[in-house]
Amino acid sequence: MTMRMAALPGGMKVTYVVKADKARLDVDMAGMPAMWVLVDTKEKKSWAVLDAQKMVMVTDTTKPAPGAKMIDWKATRVGKTDVVAGQRCEIWTLEGEKDLTKGQPAQRYEVCVVKKATTFGWLELASAQSNTHFAWAPELEKEGAIPLRTVGWDEAGKESVRVEVTRFERKAVDDARLQLPKGYRSVAAPAGLHAR
Repeated sequence: MTMRMAALPGGMKVTYVVKADKARLDVDMAGMPAMWVLVDTKEKKSWAVLDAQKMVMVTDTTKPAPGAKMIDWKATRVGKTDVVAGQRCEIWTLEGEKDLTKGQPAQRYEVCVVKKATTFGWLELASAQSNTHFAWAPELEKEGAIPLRTVGWDEAGKESVRVEVTRFERKAVDDARLQLPKGYRSVAAPAGLHAR
């Protein structure tokens, strides 16, 4: 699954490979060194891998990001569908409590999800990190949903977040892609660095 994020200056391209309780994120962002992230919701850890430096930064996802707030997002089915990356998806809205969403990238989201697509624990990982940048909800995770498009609006009603999948494939994944490289130096991730 390949997605583009328009909320960041210059944008960012992320390619996800998901299998069972592991996910690999290959990140391509202008001005940043090449990096990929391995996330394991069973081990509750993530590893940022920098191949050029032969280094791995380890994050314990049970420790919340400093100052992060957990928001209980209310999910509502809109009753409409759309097509994103060639996949028919169902539109939901997600709204959080105003006192908790103040100062967040968005107060309200609209997501278009494809169901029965994964068993990966997106919500478990986000909860462990107290990460609410991309809204999620138990109702959607229970159905094995993956968001193909996420749009967020700030307090003034201005679009502030847009993440959209450009390619989506269901195919076998080689376990080797979900393994850490051998011989790399392992260091603790800087305080506050979480796989967002």
